[in-house]
Amino acid sequence: MGALNYAYLFAKEYNCRLVILWKDNFEAACHYEDIFKPFEDDNVKVVNLDYYKETPKELLKSGRIFSLVARGIKHCAFNLYFRYRRSNETELTYETDGVSRVEADAVNHNLIEKFINSDKRWCLISSYQCADLAHDYSALQFQDRFEDAVRELYEKQFGAFATEEEYKSYIRCNVIGVHVRRGDHKYAIANNPLDMFVGKMQKRIDANPEVKFYLASDGADVIEYMQKHFPGRVIINEGAELSRKSKSGMENAIIDLLALSKTGGIIGSFGSTFSDMASYIGRTDLEYSNSKGKD
Repeated sequence: MGALNYAYLFAKEYNCRLVILWKDNFEAACHYEDIFKPFEDDNVKVVNLDYYKETPKELLKSGRIFSLVARGIKHCAFNLYFRYRRSNETELTYETDGVSRVEADAVNHNLIEKFINSDKRWCLISSYQCADLAHDYSALQFQDRFEDAVRELYEKQFGAFATEEEYKSYIRCNVIGVHVRRGDHKYAIANNPLDMFVGKMQKRIDANPEVKFYLASDGADVIEYMQKHFPGRVIINEGAELSRKSKSGMENAIIDLLALSKTGGIIGSFGSTFSDMASYIGRTDLEYSNSKGKD
């Protein structure tokens, strides 16, 4: 989403045509239209590319040699195409592991200047976290069913709300979002131990004894631990698939993202863009579990 939004704002600012190559693979197992509404801009084109949902290691382990070879051929063809295109492009890419949003934003000016001062016609933006000074994600609109699912989730917990304004106000005042990134994100796991989340959550309880927490996590053990530690206070998307290797898993991740964005503040995982994205979308205060990510 960071790359998508940055590319769109960049193209709009400099009157460029934007082509989005969306890989349906083990990192995002769906098509673009499964998640987002079309851009309201004729200068934007989305191309869905079907990939394998399994990693090469998983294909090899399962003995699917033909699929492994076919995946390799498709991957090589894709890279060769980009290598050809890069001969006429300026590539904007940088490493963002372990940097805060302020540090990432600082890169923004240099990237734009690099492209503007070049004689290149094409600009390939390649990064999972792109600098964006505005943090305006209004151009990326989720399909309506996700908003409906989030409201249904909260109404199951708190009862029906008479109006949209009542719904939004109540969640803002009574729910704090908590995002604990686990899965394959080694950096987030190492730098966001559970006791740091627990300490910050306890402070929220001390300030508001009625507060509840919306917990988004890709770790089943984390969910179980938090529910036992804060009985009756933890709200989750019940029955959600935690893997992003399926369309259902991706859709549940969007529900988590939007549910976090509705809250009155987010305790997030430093090093994970998911926490940042929820904060940007809802214009919600973000506090990382540790002190490294102070903004």
